[in-house]
Amino acid sequence: DSSFLTHEWSDSQRNFLKDKQFLIIDPALGNRQTIRRFLGYFNVDGNKIHMMDSFPRAKEVIEEIKPHFIFCEYNLGKFTGLDVLTLHKAAYAERRSLIFCLMAERNAREISLKAAQDDVDMFLIKPLSVQILEARYLEVVKLKTENSPYLEKIEQGKRLWHQKELDQAFNTFEAAKEVNPRLYHAYYYQAQIKC
Repeated sequence: DSSFLTHEWSDSQRNFLKDKQFLIIDPALGNRQTIRRFLGYFNVDGNKIHMMDSFPRAKEVIEEIKPHFIFCEYNLGKFTGLDVLTLHKAAYAERRSLIFCLMAERNAREISLKAAQDDVDMFLIKPLSVQILEARYLEVVKLKTENSPYLEKIEQGKRLWHQKELDQAFNTFEAAKEVNPRLYHAYYYQAQIKC
């Protein structure tokens, strides 16, 4: 039942979720259930939503099923959500049709910087709510389904940065912030240039 959703979703945004496999990794059952309920609002087939509470179990699912979308708690005992991201990147070279969401409640600022560095698509601070999930998820799906001036600027800035054209890269990231000041990638890369 999508009546709980507060934003308008286009057909292309809804179709982005179609026929995808989902993996939710969080030791807390309540968080896994909140995300599962959220995905249910999009009529995602429950058989395509896999919920795990630990890194070893998630690793098996990634290797066997190769989920397209992963929602992952940062703190997984001896492992972190970034270890899960490494596995996800190994499973898929092309990431345009994938989403990796990292979640945390403690050390959110430090973790969000690590998330930006590793090109995490979405970062959420707990506690989770369906409304926050929807707003952030819609933002990421729009970036993935539309020609995104923001992503184009980020990619252009990264190329310039790697070519050591630091002033041009910084200005390109500034232009990306003007397109969407809420996303964190441009801020992160500008901070890296200043270091």
